[in-house]
Amino acid sequence: MWTFGILGKLDEIENETSRFYAYIGLCVSTSAGIEYYLFHCFRSASPLDENAAIKEFYKNVKFQRKRELADAAVRRIVSGTTKKMWDEIIEEVQRLCGPDGARNLVSHNDVGVDLFLPKQGVEKPPHLEMSVQQNKYMVAAGLRDPKRTTLESLRLYAGGLSSVHLRLIDFYQTHLANRK
Repeated sequence: MWTFGILGKLDEIENETSRFYAYIGLCVSTSAGIEYYLFHCFRSASPLDENAAIKEFYKNVKFQRKRELADAAVRRIVSGTTKKMWDEIIEEVQRLCGPDGARNLVSHNDVGVDLFLPKQGVEKPPHLEMSVQQNKYMVAAGLRDPKRTTLESLRLYAGGLSSVHLRLIDFYQTHLANRK
């Protein structure tokens, strides 16, 4: 598989445990970068001065509210193909970082290791698989849906986050950076 940039470098890490944790780090850092650029989009599109925009955006702890603030501010000032671009970006941000994405799963749960033993009579060594799983007590209480991410799904998630992060940066720099 052809890869570029940081994903290509992480793919080169031979030790699977190190690669798994490197992908977690990339996901957490890139999620923070997405939030950072959502703030800049909000600040540039909002009628608020910089200090008021900072206070309004960061008084909210929940990512969902921050995304909504940025989305509403940008929608007020864009139209046509620019609005269509924004719609695509913000929908992808929602898919990856919203309640159905893996952002909270990866950021707020511990890494587990599952041991898979071969079927009796099969000459294969045991296999270890690392994953991040939703806290079982939160699932049992009905507070969260059961979710699990493995190395393969984590890599795909990291690729999606990296892609939307770059698109968000480009959108900000092209359409919003010079507004204030």
